[in-house]
Amino acid sequence: MRRVHPFEFEDLDAVPAAVRDGGTDLLDLGFDRRGFYDGVAPRLVELLSRTGATRVVDLCSGGGGSSWRPRPRIASRSWDVWSTLAA
Repeated sequence: MRRVHPFEFEDLDAVPAAVRDGGTDLLDLGFDRRGFYDGVAPRLVELLSRTGATRVVDLCSGGGGSSWRPRPRIASRSWDVWSTLAA
């Protein structure tokens, strides 16, 4: 079977920045409206409690968007554990 190299149109250099940003924003809106990441927060809180971890590092989430949704629930526990590493 041949390898398929899919791509996202907004990743192409020929696409104007406004279109690329709009595509990313649209994806973020869809994830946000559907509650895509809502199940992550309780599990992450449990993991942090069990391990005693003091930091969550966000790697490779692109623009981040809705992946930031768990932050308020984690912050409500008085934990300041979130940091983002730039690419």
